[in-house]
Amino acid sequence: MLCNVFDFPVQARSLTSLIPGNEFHCVRQFTAEDVETFLKITGDANLIHTNSAAAIAAGLQAPILPGIMLASLFPAIIGTNFPGAIYLSQTLKFRQPATVESWVRATVRLEKLSGSRASFATECVLLPTPTPNKDKVGTPQDESTTTVLLEGQALALLKDINS
Repeated sequence: MLCNVFDFPVQARSLTSLIPGNEFHCVRQFTAEDVETFLKITGDANLIHTNSAAAIAAGLQAPILPGIMLASLFPAIIGTNFPGAIYLSQTLKFRQPATVESWVRATVRLEKLSGSRASFATECVLLPTPTPNKDKVGTPQDESTTTVLLEGQALALLKDINS
């Protein structure tokens, strides 16, 4: 599964149970290995994603996650909750970069449902660095201070599980 931690029980959703404002989330940490795999698949050779010197030369603090890698969480959330969904479009506004090994939370919020066409607001935020505790070792604990990394809109055709 793409997301390490879903903030909800993952199950197929019925369209009749959806109302505007429904949110679906996942929390994920992208490791250096994840980035290397993504770069190999996409052919992205930009060294700002893997090389500290190149990242610093570009004015960054450290290697950053590819923005599209973060955006890939949105169709993963929709497809996981709505099996058979067809992703039609996505707009993205990149606000801030995130460094490799960062924890992020991706959210899709239903804005409108017209038949099987669903429009979603999408957002990915940077979470504070996790502090291990006995309940959730290695996951972010305090989400009160988040930074928006990217936001946009998605449109998908959803298949009703009841039909």
